Amino acid sequence: MRELKQLASRSTTTMDNTTIVCWNVRGLNDSARRDNVRTMMRDAHAHVVCLVETKLQSVNQWLIASMLGMNYIDYAYVPAANTRGGIIVAARSLDVAL
Repeated sequence: MRELKQLASRSTTTMDNTTIVCWNVRGLNDSARRDNVRTMMRDAHAHVVCLVETKLQSVNQWLIASMLGMNYIDYAYVPAANTRGGIIVAARSLDVAL
């Protein structure tokens, strides 16, 4: 968990029993960073997830499922421009719809 704090700053907000995680992941091209996201998401039990600075130009359902889990089938993303930006917003399908 110490590495998670070094890799990114994140915040978790709870409103009306809804947990929202927003995290500057500083790039998800490395499998170790995607593993850290998976670990954090498993512990957070978030309803909505926003990952910024993903630096990914393409996102698919397989990537979402491998990082966030099978419950996050509803997602949207903004691709990175070269090596900058990239946003993923995903919602737990049973709780929230995007």
